[in-house]
Amino acid sequence: MPCPICKLDAEEVRVWDSGERLTLECGRCGKFTITRTAATIAENKKLGPNLSAWIRERSETGGEVPEINSNTLKEVEA
Repeated sequence: MPCPICKLDAEEVRVWDSGERLTLECGRCGKFTITRTAATIAENKKLGPNLSAWIRERSETGGEVPEINSNTLKEVEA
């Protein structure tokens, strides 16, 4: 499965499927969790570049694995 955010090829993306949530480790974006609903909304609104930057920023600060959900999308969109 390619990265739902940056569309990086599947060979460079590891995916753990937990039903409604996916945890991914992308060679470009980093590690993050995303709900299936948020993935669909992000694709429709073309938020990929902003979300990829948001994930990398969270990862660089050393915090928890970022989770993308509908609230996160509102934050990134603003």
